[in-house]
Amino acid sequence: MINIKYIAKRCIPLLVAGTTGLTMYSCSNRKEENQKININNNEAYTLEQYEGYPFQYKVLKYNADKCKNQEYEFKIKSYDIKCTPENFGQYTKETNVTWDELRKTAESTNFDDYHKQLLIRGINNLQKNNFNMDLSVINYNLKKIKIKYESKYERESISGTFNCFEHEMTISDHIENKKEYELVFLHEILGHGMTDAYIEESKVYCSIDQPTYIIDSDGNYIGSSLYGQAFEESMAQIIAITALDNELKPEYGCAYDMSMVEMLMILEDNNCNLVDYANKGVDYLTYKMKANRIDDPNGIIAVITYNLSETDSIITPSEEVMYNYFREVVDDSYEEGKSIEQIEDRVSKAFNSFGNYVLIYNDPKTDGDVVGLKNDIMNITKLYDDIGKYAVQKRHTLSK
Repeated sequence: MINIKYIAKRCIPLLVAGTTGLTMYSCSNRKEENQKININNNEAYTLEQYEGYPFQYKVLKYNADKCKNQEYEFKIKSYDIKCTPENFGQYTKETNVTWDELRKTAESTNFDDYHKQLLIRGINNLQKNNFNMDLSVINYNLKKIKIKYESKYERESISGTFNCFEHEMTISDHIENKKEYELVFLHEILGHGMTDAYIEESKVYCSIDQPTYIIDSDGNYIGSSLYGQAFEESMAQIIAITALDNELKPEYGCAYDMSMVEMLMILEDNNCNLVDYANKGVDYLTYKMKANRIDDPNGIIAVITYNLSETDSIITPSEEVMYNYFREVVDDSYEEGKSIEQIEDRVSKAFNSFGNYVLIYNDPKTDGDVVGLKNDIMNITKLYDDIGKYAVQKRHTLSK
């Protein structure tokens, strides 16, 4: 878990995919009266409406002092520029950072020998596995990083954090499970350190998710979220696993397994590779999905983030989300004149996309392969079969 993602959960919007439109689930401490919000540019924030999504607004600029104690406050620092890793180097004047330069930077950090060697091993494995994203973000972070060792965290399940706003890495001084700990360390320092950064002097905030406000047609503020936050965490985990040379261990199972499966299937189906996503972020994937005739990419991505954040109150189960996604894929493919064999090939590629990053377990009750967290379990075998049945039924209906 990354510390910069502590945006107050007064309300998390759920943009429900499909024809149901925009549905909001508010938390108990919401005010009875909705707060009116100025959608025009002002001193507190600058907004940009998502094309085709009238309720969702990107927060392009943010003034923490002006937003303090307001309902729409984010618990982050002010920024005047929001960018993704592919553009970050232009603000540090360090473009085209090489792997050798990055290793030299890693060698000069204040990590102890164990963590330094683990970091360099991770960098070597990323290069070996051709994870050739822009390295300016991680090079900047490693130059600025301050290290804190703690014996106990507020939440016992957390053994490391990375805070890009404070340039701070907090790690445990007591390692119980070395394999698990190494993944957590690399998740924080490389996973988040390669995608998230903050420059105080120019107030540049880099991340692959996007701060957003949800505002209804009457100008009422409904909620705020980091659009794509679930995939930001998923990418950090994928980077960490790649940094361990794609070695999969039971200890690597985590809360992000479900969203990793969802992200990898969606990336594969929309011809967006991992490096492109790590460089360009959630808005690029949204663009790719729209170009691929997916009607409601914002809603799909938002509900996946909601399910990760609210595992005790799932509204639309992840298996249903992905079934609806692939049902749309089937419908669109038939409209394009594709055969059922071509549809099967497309769906199969998506279902084969996550094997290098997530351990899937067999459920003896259903004899199906499953992934999930708490009460949100996806039976991947059943999901694949249900999509196949829908494709056959659809073809039968169209042939009449």
